[in-house]
Amino acid sequence: MNHSAKYSVKKIWRRTKQKWLPIYLGVLLGVLGMSVYSFLLAPEVYQSHTQIAIKRGNADQTGQDGGLDLIKTYGDLVHTPLVLDEIAKTYQLSGEELSKKIQLETDEQSTVVQLHVSDSNPQRAADLAQKVSDRFIAEVPKVIPVDQVTLLTPAKVNKRPVSPIHWINLLLGACVGGLVALIIQIVRIVKDDSIRHQEVVKWMGWSLMGVIPQMSSESINISRFNRQFPGKEDNRSLKKRV
Repeated sequence: MNHSAKYSVKKIWRRTKQKWLPIYLGVLLGVLGMSVYSFLLAPEVYQSHTQIAIKRGNADQTGQDGGLDLIKTYGDLVHTPLVLDEIAKTYQLSGEELSKKIQLETDEQSTVVQLHVSDSNPQRAADLAQKVSDRFIAEVPKVIPVDQVTLLTPAKVNKRPVSPIHWINLLLGACVGGLVALIIQIVRIVKDDSIRHQEVVKWMGWSLMGVIPQMSSESINISRFNRQFPGKEDNRSLKKRV
């Protein structure tokens, strides 16, 4: 039987709404799984930052293109071995590992740059941010013609982690769990070949071998009683006859 003809979108949606309990359980399982990951397994990441003001030489003649080139140069310079190698050795890191922890935020309309350092330890993040900033301030005038480089904001210890963000993770878990449960229910509905109406049998020209009737709760209870205490129902009928 062609399933695409048998099931319309409306029928699938109607039967899917009847399966709300598995979908609800999928949402709960998604939230539970993501809670375990977010609160127990995901590593916490802390961030510290500094602000550095750079007074450019011949600022009036630099122009917009020159300003963009300088911004790119600042970003490249802070990731070079000239700035990082000595600090990396102090913390038993490679220059590449330290470079991945650093982000330099610049604005073409401002001469102030922000240096962000991320680490699993809040104190080490602040120490690295301060030392990288000091090294950057010392090396910039040697490479780029600037009049003055000044540290505006020193690094501070930030004990609030920037990652993981728990509410985003929980929302993501709920969405993923609900979506997976919904897809499973839709696949089960589409793959269901059971015949639910005798009219379908007549329309297809098939032979009806038998029908399983629905039993009421009272009939089920009587059947259970007869299985547990065989002969008692016959005794009751005999007494009624007498």
